[in-house]
Amino acid sequence: MGLDYFWGFLYANSMALACVWASRLSDAPVWRAGTVLLAWLSWVVAVLDVPENIAYYQMVRGVNRSPYPEVLAARVTIRSGIFMVFLAMLSVAVFLRTTRPNEHGGKQGVFR
Repeated sequence: MGLDYFWGFLYANSMALACVWASRLSDAPVWRAGTVLLAWLSWVVAVLDVPENIAYYQMVRGVNRSPYPEVLAARVTIRSGIFMVFLAMLSVAVFLRTTRPNEHGGKQGVFR
């Protein structure tokens, strides 16, 4: 069960770093604000992972009464929504990075 908390720390940091990288790709204030907000939301997702883990643990032990199923349903819905927004933002960021010409007139790669 302790490894799952490390996983939350790992994916929250990975998402936040990707958001910081993406925020540098455009000077539009809305883009920058959105990516910074999403970076902070990645930590919200990791913190909300704790009650989800507790609910999973209780349900595996056979305690399938309220509020555990409701906690899981709400938590998975919130996390899935934030992940979908994150993946959409990351897709746009990769598109911006690969289609914008670099200082030599050529196309940029994702990791250049």
